[in-house]
Amino acid sequence: LEELSLVDAKGVPTPRVKKSYDEPVMYEDSPLLEGGGATKFRSALMRAAYLAQDRVDLIEAVKSLSRHMAKPKESHMRELKRLGRYLQANPRRSIVYRAQDRRSAVVRCHVDSDWAGDPITRRSTTGLVVRRGEHLLKHSSTLQSTVGLSSAEAEYYALTKGACHALGLEAQLADWRLDAGTLQIYSDSSSARA
Repeated sequence: LEELSLVDAKGVPTPRVKKSYDEPVMYEDSPLLEGGGATKFRSALMRAAYLAQDRVDLIEAVKSLSRHMAKPKESHMRELKRLGRYLQANPRRSIVYRAQDRRSAVVRCHVDSDWAGDPITRRSTTGLVVRRGEHLLKHSSTLQSTVGLSSAEAEYYALTKGACHALGLEAQLADWRLDAGTLQIYSDSSSARA
């Protein structure tokens, strides 16, 4: 917050606002950050990336901004400052791991995608949360490598990614001689179980 001169800034309720389909063109026409501005952007963003490892609420905003590390523009700095104002309003978040019954601690993977959510590349984003019982083990927000031609195709790619992560975790738990229980993979639009 000090580096972005936001110590006394007013907080905002969300770390990022989804842009309409017209706004990205205006953002891309924004001038490049010059001199120390680009360094300041990269430094502050990597600090946010460090925080996002443990904060699910930051991961999407950090992912979106990280794509502009090579050539940050003034519009990207405005988005980063919004993330900073969100942190001003929400400086702490806690993930609490309470004791749970091992028999009910099954591995669950929840995935979702937003079909063609990136207005410029038309690529979809996969959101993923892996839990064992009520304990959060992994979370991510990543752009899909291919362009889905339908929402069903984007959801299928998300389910595939979720299955890979859940099966990998199941194998790791088996190596540790811990029972993963019934493996469950859920998509927001369909309740698929593996």
